[in-house]
Amino acid sequence: MKNNNFIQSLKAIDTSSLVDRVEKNLVELFIEKKFKVGDPIPKELELAEALGVSRTVIREALLRLRMMGLIDSRKKRGAVLTSPDLVSILEKSMNPKILDKATLKEIFEIRLALEIGMADFIIERVKQEDIAELIAIVSTGPSSPQNVIFDIEQEIRFHGKLYDITGNET
Repeated sequence: MKNNNFIQSLKAIDTSSLVDRVEKNLVELFIEKKFKVGDPIPKELELAEALGVSRTVIREALLRLRMMGLIDSRKKRGAVLTSPDLVSILEKSMNPKILDKATLKEIFEIRLALEIGMADFIIERVKQEDIAELIAIVSTGPSSPQNVIFDIEQEIRFHGKLYDITGNET
């Protein structure tokens, strides 16, 4: 009995890396201190000293935030908080040439759900020139369709145009 109580009272150990914890800590700090887009963030050395970690750990955490589109470097200002460009992030991280079939299938299913949801917006906002552009994109399909399931660039252009038609900036 005593042994069961002991086991049940144990708490899971945080096995995340130091970089993971610093990354999370920085995001929480930005929220807590009400940072806004364009606000400069402290220098690497200041962050390292404040958090009690090496500059290497800070640099790697900042690199992750940069890859997520949360920070960017500006001339004469250093690193600043930015608003992530979701489309750009997806284009960089979801290259169909390196993803497995299961992941590709899931992405297509998500895209299908999004596009069904945006159909009303597209129908409401589409212009003749948009339709002409979509037709032009489709007419430049793969030259040998039996060897290619789809042309990645064409897919991006076509579906990107659908998203543009909605007028949604995200």
